[in-house]
Amino acid sequence: MTTFLADLWKEYAQGDSRYMNSDPFVTIMEAITAIFWGSGSFLTAWAIYTNHPIRHILQFLISTGQMYGDVLYYLTTLWEGAPHCSPHPFHFWFYFITLNGFWIVIPLIIMFSSGRAMYVALAEQQRRGKSKRL
Repeated sequence: MTTFLADLWKEYAQGDSRYMNSDPFVTIMEAITAIFWGSGSFLTAWAIYTNHPIRHILQFLISTGQMYGDVLYYLTTLWEGAPHCSPHPFHFWFYFITLNGFWIVIPLIIMFSSGRAMYVALAEQQRRGKSKRL
């Protein structure tokens, strides 16, 4: 294919050749990401827009799943000695390390923010519950 997205995919595949063939790990990881984290992100966006209380739970779950997938992606590659990565420093450090690093850093920020919001809400609920019992 010669579409813009296909060209981006081919370019990214220079950093990790598993994206050019049907590597089982990458195929399954990307399917889970698209089906669960992708569709869940739409639900989360709605929850954020409507300020629904479930938004923090959804943000935390989706971020955890996304981060877990990326950590597995990094570790399996590094465990194998990075045989699928381009030896060119730009492809390895920019495509493989930097672009995938966003999928760890951003979920960590969201998890911290949502975890804090859930902690504050539970602490407040617990404080109110104790004061009612006294």
